Amino acid sequence: MVKLTNFIPDGLETDSEIVLLEDVEKELPLLVTKTIKNWECKINSNKFNESLFDRYRKNQMMLLSMDRSTGETEYWVKSGMINCENFQDYIDELLKKGVEASG
Repeated sequence: MVKLTNFIPDGLETDSEIVLLEDVEKELPLLVTKTIKNWECKINSNKFNESLFDRYRKNQMMLLSMDRSTGETEYWVKSGMINCENFQDYIDELLKKGVEASG
């Protein structure tokens, strides 16, 4: 089990299973890859996730085209989600980054 935290109190013994929230972005691909390897299976999206992703992506694309970027839009661009045609593509990209980062 991985624990996410904003801070680690002084004197607390830490282990590799604690991840600071500020490090989540770089650690997430590694955690996803580690989980996949442990499960020995592939993560697949579903119709619900694909529908939500499609709707949100269209909203973010519209905002970009109108030059009305929000924090959410910036996240979609920075994370690369805006370039993914569907949620499964985004999952696969996360896994690819995790594999590349882990060697």
